[in-house]
Amino acid sequence: MIYKKFFFLINLIFSILVFSQKITDANYCTIKNVSLNNRLSKYLCIKFLPNNKFEEIFSMDVRIIISGEYKLQKDFLILKENEKDSTVFKIVKIDNSKLILKTNKKRIVLYRQN
Repeated sequence: MIYKKFFFLINLIFSILVFSQKITDANYCTIKNVSLNNRLSKYLCIKFLPNNKFEEIFSMDVRIIISGEYKLQKDFLILKENEKDSTVFKIVKIDNSKLILKTNKKRIVLYRQN
C-alpha cells in the first residue's frame, strides 16, 4: 500500500513538472472565428509568459489584449484577469503543436505559434 502511494506521488509530481514545462512561454492561437464569454472574435490567442502570467488577445474590429495570471489545477487552466474575473477551461489535450480547451459546451482548438 505504501509503495502504491509512493509511485502515485512520484507519477503525479513528474506529470505536473512535464505538463507545466509544455505550457510555459508559449503562444497558442485559433485559426478560425471563436466565441468566448459572449465575445465573437476573428481569432483568439493565449500567450503564456514567465511567472504564470498570460496575455489573451481577441481580434474583432479592434484588437483587445487582456492580461493576468494563470494557474494549472489538475486538468484545468484558470485565467485570472483581476480579483473578480476569471475563466476556467478544462484541458482536453496539450502537446507540442496544439492546446485543446473546453469551457461549458464549447471546444476551442489553439495551435502553437513559433
